[in-house]
Amino acid sequence: EWQQISNSRDTAALDAFRKKYPDTPFARQASQRIEQLDWEGARTAGDSGSLQAFLRKYPDGAFSEAAKTTLTNLDKQRLANDGQEIRDLLQRYTEAYVRKDAGAVAALYPTLNNKELKKIRESFKDAKSVQMTLRPTGDPKVTGDKATVTCSRSLQYTFKDATPKPMADTVTI
Repeated sequence: EWQQISNSRDTAALDAFRKKYPDTPFARQASQRIEQLDWEGARTAGDSGSLQAFLRKYPDGAFSEAAKTTLTNLDKQRLANDGQEIRDLLQRYTEAYVRKDAGAVAALYPTLNNKELKKIRESFKDAKSVQMTLRPTGDPKVTGDKATVTCSRSLQYTFKDATPKPMADTVTI
């Protein structure tokens, strides 16, 4: 019977065989085949949830080190992607200031309160031009779908008939 099922991809059938013949060398081989198929499934899915579920089921299994390595690589890739998205967002935020587009600033910074937004709108209205640069001073902190990053900000408003007013500070966005 083992010969018929040994190459099967049906984990339920392999599990049934293992339960039917628990004290045979083939039961161990069936367990190994089930683990191999579960690993292939988690690796093919390629997401952290599948890999974490695999590691919970087989913490010391034959493929646990490969699963941990794959999970670490996925986390590194996610952080790199998050970092790029955050840099892109900071660039769009800077461009919104330069364009004096308070609506875009509000859309990019949804937690901005109305009082601050009103201040920004008024300063944009009064300014001839606005220049801004944002430079992250550390790594972003990502929690779920939200991120914060502390930046060194250089901001200069040029008002009509006035000397430019530069300012430099640290902000968390």
